[in-house]
Amino acid sequence: MGEEKKLIVGLAIGIAVMSVFAGVSYFKWQLVEDDYDELAGTYEETVKSLEEKYSHLQSNYTYLDERYRTLQSDYENLQTEYNEYKNLVDMRKPSGSEKCNFITPDDSDVISQTSSLLGSHYDGDLSSHEIDEINDWVYNHIDYNYDIYVGEKGDIGEECWQYPNETLDLGHGDCEDQALLVVSMCLSQENVGWLYCAEIQLTKGSETMDHVCVFADIEGDRLHIFDPTARNTDFPYDGGWRNTESRPESSALDEYRKENGFDSIRVKSVFNQDVYKTFSSNDDFYSWF
Repeated sequence: MGEEKKLIVGLAIGIAVMSVFAGVSYFKWQLVEDDYDELAGTYEETVKSLEEKYSHLQSNYTYLDERYRTLQSDYENLQTEYNEYKNLVDMRKPSGSEKCNFITPDDSDVISQTSSLLGSHYDGDLSSHEIDEINDWVYNHIDYNYDIYVGEKGDIGEECWQYPNETLDLGHGDCEDQALLVVSMCLSQENVGWLYCAEIQLTKGSETMDHVCVFADIEGDRLHIFDPTARNTDFPYDGGWRNTESRPESSALDEYRKENGFDSIRVKSVFNQDVYKTFSSNDDFYSWF
């Protein structure tokens, strides 16, 4: 019986130990299960939160993408408008012989205004008297103003030439606009080859000014200068500048320079419908004229 008791006691001890281990394992399992449940809940909450954030971000992305596409379309439209505007401005900044295109004696508004001005007394032979009348009319009816401003306020923009009918319609223009109008009105009455718009450079002290006026070779190798933008009130007549008599080129230029208060004058170019001619110096101009 002694051996059987030992066996029974051993079994009892084993069962007791196993029960203890089973209890401990169960306790641990419960802790693990509780941790799992807690982690599972946290995971579900995190996933839900991330899904909500993703949905919000997706909505923002969709809005921003639509906004980007709208802005891209607006940019492309503005780029097109800018290019059209730039081309238009470039057309109003002629160079070389392109300037001839701005003399328009065949324009109906130019013809009508000139015919109305000269009336029935005009005999079809353009003379200094008719040019005087046209020059004075432009002086008295077309206000002087600078070209349009481009960029920051106060910064003078690029040159912007007007066609003569535009100057008539607007009632204002700068030196080249008014000179173009005078020449166009004159040529609308008689297509002469001795009347030009003249681009000149004037200096006074350290200042240099580019200007446009009107040259006429009415009597051959004799220069008349007309300028509807001249405002010298000391002149003995009411109107813009004009030579009171024809004279050699150098004498006419010198009179114009002195009476308008400049130190020097240089002829850069002359042009009409058919001619565009540049000069390296006044002597070059004298030889050609």
